[in-house]
Amino acid sequence: MAIRLIAKCTRPDLAVMARAVRMLSLLAVLFTSPSLYAETDLEYRVKAAFLYNFTKFVDWPPRSFAAANAPLQLCVYGSYPFGPDLEKIVSGKSVDNRALQVRRVKQLADTQGCQVIYFGDSEGVRLAAHLQHLQSQAVLTISDDPRFLELGGMVRFLLVNNKVRFEINRSIAERTGLSISSKLLRVAHAVHDDAAR
Repeated sequence: MAIRLIAKCTRPDLAVMARAVRMLSLLAVLFTSPSLYAETDLEYRVKAAFLYNFTKFVDWPPRSFAAANAPLQLCVYGSYPFGPDLEKIVSGKSVDNRALQVRRVKQLADTQGCQVIYFGDSEGVRLAAHLQHLQSQAVLTISDDPRFLELGGMVRFLLVNNKVRFEINRSIAERTGLSISSKLLRVAHAVHDDAAR
């Protein structure tokens, strides 16, 4: 039986099998190597998906938008680690009948109209000043910086067992008029109710 099965395999069949084995080997390396996971674009693809999904579970006060049909803007301040992924994820999407837009910003004056701001790594030393400037605005602030919640940020990404997770400072978000759904709070790695840790 085995001899007959082997005899029936054509060269194209063997080529397909060889490609499948190579692909499985690559996936095995990717998902079993913690350092590779953290160093590849996969981490930021996951974060880009989180940024999009956050918009579905946060309510902004009407004053956050210039008009009833104004888009919901996801802004990335400073370095931009997402490649084309964030724009691809939100392309053609809307939340609460508002089109989603991605905008890259380089200075605080450019953040007018942003409902979400992700601070790239380049902003580490200036985070406290940026957050101070935004403290009275209903803007969901997000970063990877370990000090982010202590400095007055709302959502911080972290890696837990090589998986992207996030923690939320609910008090700071609510103080600006944002309302975060209990569904999002339930899946957070941690929720803090103090204005500063």
